[in-house]
Amino acid sequence: MITANPEKGEFGIVIGAQSYVLCMTFNGLIDLQNLFAKDGAIPTIESILKRATNGELEAVRGVFWATLRRHHPNVTVEQAGELIHEAGGAGAVDAMLQHTGVASAPDPRDVEAVGGAATRPPKARKPRGIGARLN
Repeated sequence: MITANPEKGEFGIVIGAQSYVLCMTFNGLIDLQNLFAKDGAIPTIESILKRATNGELEAVRGVFWATLRRHHPNVTVEQAGELIHEAGGAGAVDAMLQHTGVASAPDPRDVEAVGGAATRPPKARKPRGIGARLN
């Protein structure tokens, strides 16, 4: 049985008698973009999420499917749609996805502790060694 780890942005849900773990991962985002790609044009994640937020059911289903990819890779897009139906519809799943988004976002206290969202890590230094230029 897979258990959710909130520290990794995971959120556990139960649909019917089955437990699922939702998590939006980098690979899930790529799968989501590929799902909506047409004629070689790959949409931005922001545009897909906006479509889902605006209630476009195909986008809601796609986002939900993408959150299942890490722990439930065999669930198809169509099966994700059936799970949405079993869970109580798009509104119920939207609430789950909102929770998943919150779970995967950094804790505001952590952001504040490192100096805010605009803080960037220091620039990496070039290594010195074989092939490195000496100044």
